[in-house]
Amino acid sequence: MNRQDTGVDVATGAELAELFPIPVLTYQWPDSARLNADLQKVILEKMERSPGVVKTNRGGWQSNTDLQTWAEPAVRALLQRIQLMMRELVRRTVSSVQDTHLRQWDVLGWANVNQKGHFNRAHHHIGARSQWSGIYYVQVGDLRPNASVTGRTVFEDRSLVPKEILNNPDPFERQVTVMPKNGLMVIFPASLYHSVEAYSGEGVRITIAFNLWNPAFTVPFYPGMESRSWMWTNFRGLMLIPTKAPEKVRALASLPRYLFARRPPASLRPVEWRHYIRTAVDHAFANASEKPPMKPTSRP
Repeated sequence: MNRQDTGVDVATGAELAELFPIPVLTYQWPDSARLNADLQKVILEKMERSPGVVKTNRGGWQSNTDLQTWAEPAVRALLQRIQLMMRELVRRTVSSVQDTHLRQWDVLGWANVNQKGHFNRAHHHIGARSQWSGIYYVQVGDLRPNASVTGRTVFEDRSLVPKEILNNPDPFERQVTVMPKNGLMVIFPASLYHSVEAYSGEGVRITIAFNLWNPAFTVPFYPGMESRSWMWTNFRGLMLIPTKAPEKVRALASLPRYLFARRPPASLRPVEWRHYIRTAVDHAFANASEKPPMKPTSRP
């Protein structure tokens, strides 16, 4: 140890290692206006025919995770772009690239449509068939750099590395905010937590999200990563009663609003009515968990 003029002991031989960097690949696809217009048309037509699903979206519309099966030429062109981007990421992150690394990646995709007040809560995409995830911005609506409109994508720092707060007291200083642009594609590890700010614009905000999987890769999962306390594991229902009971009451009270927020199915087929009612129930219970609960979008 050496002592400098400041009187502070300094370990001059110490080495600092920055461990486990998180790779995030971004690319602004050129000449995307026509493709984006075609994708927007396809997605809005799908939205008219389906009530969608509720996952991390609070408000808004999310398609089923079957975009990879859509036959429209614009969707097929986007899927080709996703493959090209994934191969570029492999070349930049794998030291000895083999053909298997570059093979056709399995894609699981879905479309998202947000309007004013809609957002996505923080989440990850970890799953049996999701190693990498991505976002493609089809139509960012009123979002512009240096504008007051919100609706950006936020990548969260959940590394739990201590952060100093004397120079900057903001504990979330290290999170990364992505300004969406039409034609921008972002690929990142499926484990990276991210969210979408509540969209405050008037125009529609449309994105496509996707997960990727390749048998030449794996995700290390250590025992205990999802460990819970003994009480939580064995008496989860009792542990949740104090916080969840008021939620359920709010959800049931708001259910009629969500049932009438969207045009009911024109068909009498039970499967369409079950989907319509299930989506309304999902919206009611999902939004009741947020404070304050959000109002549904008016019927088109």
